[in-house]
Amino acid sequence: MGLQKLQCRMTMTTNDKVELFLRILKMVEERKGREAVQSYMSGNCGNLYYMLKKVFPQAEAYGMWNSLENKICRHIITKIDGNFYDIKGVREIKDPSKIKPVTKEDCERNSNNYTLINIVKQRGVTDRMAQNLRHSEKERAILIFEKVNKVFNQVIKDKEGGKHSV
Repeated sequence: MGLQKLQCRMTMTTNDKVELFLRILKMVEERKGREAVQSYMSGNCGNLYYMLKKVFPQAEAYGMWNSLENKICRHIITKIDGNFYDIKGVREIKDPSKIKPVTKEDCERNSNNYTLINIVKQRGVTDRMAQNLRHSEKERAILIFEKVNKVFNQVIKDKEGGKHSV
């Protein structure tokens, strides 16, 4: 008896969909020659939140702080249906006292490759040049999102529409 392909409808949980989106994002970034985990753990975490928010409207931004008195969070994570995510996938929150919802301004600061900009500014780059870097980083994130979202939507359509082969 030969291999038989069965058409089946596959229901994906929200967690499955988020994990799929993150896998596609990493694949697209790596094809562009960029190490995705490093990029989204070093200042682009706010951009990741914005991407997830477009796909999952219920997404909420949370900041991970060294202490809640800090003015700048060290990492933005995204809460979707009770789970927290970053580029690595589901995050286990060991100390809930060090996370809290973040404002749009917090996301803006952390979505502009904040770490890179601060390093560049320390090397004598002007504020205007740093602003241009922020702008180009946002544009890059939008282009990446459009590619990832297109692939993501097609995969979801195929899986939930009965084109998944078993």
